Amino acid sequence: MNPVKGWAQGLIVLALAAGGVVHAAEDGAGGATTETLLSASGEPLQELDEILVHGKRLRDRIVEAENEFYKLYNQINKDNDYDMNCTLLNLSADTGSRLNQRVCLPVFAAEAIAEYTVFRAQCQPPMDGFDEFSCLDRNRDERLSRQEAAVRPSLDAQFMTLDADLNGYLTRDELPPEGTGGAQGYIPPPPELVIAERSKRWYDHMMAVIRSDPRLQEMAGRLDELHMEMTLTQRRVAEIEADRLANAPVRRPRVRPPR
Repeated sequence: MNPVKGWAQGLIVLALAAGGVVHAAEDGAGGATTETLLSASGEPLQELDEILVHGKRLRDRIVEAENEFYKLYNQINKDNDYDMNCTLLNLSADTGSRLNQRVCLPVFAAEAIAEYTVFRAQCQPPMDGFDEFSCLDRNRDERLSRQEAAVRPSLDAQFMTLDADLNGYLTRDELPPEGTGGAQGYIPPPPELVIAERSKRWYDHMMAVIRSDPRLQEMAGRLDELHMEMTLTQRRVAEIEADRLANAPVRRPRVRPPR
């Protein structure tokens, strides 16, 4: 595969992950092997500490290369919808995770994510099959705090009246049976659908812009090489950790002699 095309397609996969707020797909390395992972002096990297340091430096190089590439790309690109910006997003399916990952997105995708995020924050049912109470009960403790109820102005205004036992929370029984959502307004499409629908146009547009300038072609090819090297680094770390786990001594439980 053309390295520029491979890198651009990998970018779209990561953007789809960002739109769906799921684990980012692993970037393929075209069958490359970890034996090609070398230090700056040309020596194979073997020790885990060395490889981790190498990976950190490589990540910094990728960020720097991406920033330079997108700066030039945005200057040449004439369609604002396809301008590219990089940010940190939490792509973990675990809602308690605070691990952020750098993602570069076109403007149309970032706007779709922002619009849908606001919609979700307002919790307009039906959301994910939840009823009104479950939609508002963000921490899943089967009661609504004043803060959770505040996204519904009508419910917020009635909160003290509905709180029959005056404990500062509303139970399911205390929520009005008619609900508080009012008429359903505009529902923005999930961002992963927006990105999927426009992915071919985005890819074609990006490739056209890259092909229009030799500098972008060279920079995109270099980015592909850096990302492949990062994949090799991650694989090598996984191999070493797997070997350590396989060779770790097995602790046997002590058996007390019968009395």
